[in-house]
Amino acid sequence: MIAAAILETLRDAGLRLDLTSEHTIKVKPATLLNDELRSLIRSHKDELAKLLEAEIDAHERGLDVWKEQTRWRERSTAYY
Repeated sequence: MIAAAILETLRDAGLRLDLTSEHTIKVKPATLLNDELRSLIRSHKDELAKLLEAEIDAHERGLDVWKEQTRWRERSTAYY
């Protein structure tokens, strides 16, 4: 599973992921986390942090990262 798909899965589960100034990932609400989701986040922490940082950068520049990721996923369905 690539970082964008993981992030989408986590958001679909009702979770919000924020990147802190220390480049750690803060997940809210923590009460929705289960062991499987925690493991998923831990095992892909670096990729998720990079993706969240890219979203922040894109937002600051007025770009829509999710539209670009959706286009990429549609063109590369071999990864799913």
